[in-house]
Amino acid sequence: MSRVARTCILWLVCMVDAGALADSATRVQFENIEGAKRWDRDAGTWELAYGGPLQLFRDGRCLQSEAPDVVVRPGAPAMSLGRFPGVRPALSFTCALELAQGQGGVLTLQLCQTDGAIISERMATFGADGWLSVACQTPPDTDDDTALELRASATGQVTVTRVVLSRRFEQLFQADTPFPLQGMAWHKFGASDTFSPHFEAGNYRHHRTGDWRGLCPTEVRDGIAVGVLNKSYYPLLCTRLGAQAGVPVPVRGAGGCRLCWRGVGEYTLPIISDSVPTRAYKNERVGGPDGWHDTELALDPNFLDSSGNGIWNGFREYDWQCGTTLVTNYGDGAIDYLVLLPQNRIPLPPGTARAISLRYLNQARQWTAFTTPIPDTAKAVGLVFQAERRTTLWSETETGWQPLGTIPDGVAPNRLLVEPNSIAVSVPPP
Repeated sequence: MSRVARTCILWLVCMVDAGALADSATRVQFENIEGAKRWDRDAGTWELAYGGPLQLFRDGRCLQSEAPDVVVRPGAPAMSLGRFPGVRPALSFTCALELAQGQGGVLTLQLCQTDGAIISERMATFGADGWLSVACQTPPDTDDDTALELRASATGQVTVTRVVLSRRFEQLFQADTPFPLQGMAWHKFGASDTFSPHFEAGNYRHHRTGDWRGLCPTEVRDGIAVGVLNKSYYPLLCTRLGAQAGVPVPVRGAGGCRLCWRGVGEYTLPIISDSVPTRAYKNERVGGPDGWHDTELALDPNFLDSSGNGIWNGFREYDWQCGTTLVTNYGDGAIDYLVLLPQNRIPLPPGTARAISLRYLNQARQWTAFTTPIPDTAKAVGLVFQAERRTTLWSETETGWQPLGTIPDGVAPNRLLVEPNSIAVSVPPP
């Protein structure tokens, strides 16, 4: 047999094997992954299994500059809004400016090095007053000794009364569940004691009427933070319970997801379940120190449909009181940022799966294949961020949740970066 004939036969065999492999595997679509996720098309990654928040500053602060009262005038040189040392490299974040006494126009925000060199410029239209949100990104070569400066110029006069820098919201939260609990919350309570919620799409219960009301995602712009929750006792975040409701998130124990917040002064942070008449207080935290804190949600399993390690979801037992108030605040202090970090669940057709495979980015920034068997009785696979750069896969069956395997060396310290369209579930041949 000639070399050409042998080559052709080998090529045909490879094509047949590849076709058989493709026919026996089902690709998992991005929209079918439940929980917090993000498709970064610029970087070419799916961001899954969010863990603790990736901090903007190395000392852990979300920086807030209170009332600098910088007056930006048309035709004048750009005004400094502050310098920020020790910024993490190549990180997208939001700069939210509170404006007052504005005459309308276009504001140009410059991210500069301390020697005056401009790294990036962003422009946004502003009105008389209110919050203006601008998306920014730190340069890739910053380190602990790098200091950056924000400067602003405008075509119309305006006063900048507050500057808030934080991670961009949509990079942490994009839940596609039936009743998503997502976003970063920052509530405002005035002297009139008016309930004014400002957080991303979800559901909340009015503190007086008890009615459930949905918020439209368009009511919150990317990065806007409004007000602060203080000296009050009101629900901060709630979610509906019931059939196909709540937030399905893989967890450890009877928790729901990781909770992060920043507190100032004396405050009390109880995590409450009120889905049954008996109200259960768990993970109560009182007072400081000031700054960021985090914990796992650990509600009483008697009030939750939870089976050891696995997927947390609420259940409806009393129609007249079918909600879970996750966090409230009362006291003289304040909680100004609250972050809930749900993780991921991939539903599976029962009785079909044999293995799940994916390609993820490791610490050497190389695409690495990962495959683990799945019981044929599995209904879903959960992705759980457990510790720095470690993600565990779980399988859900009728008897509960069981670990499948661990991805130990992801490139990101708080999430799993997956190659788009690389998640595949192997199924038995017909």
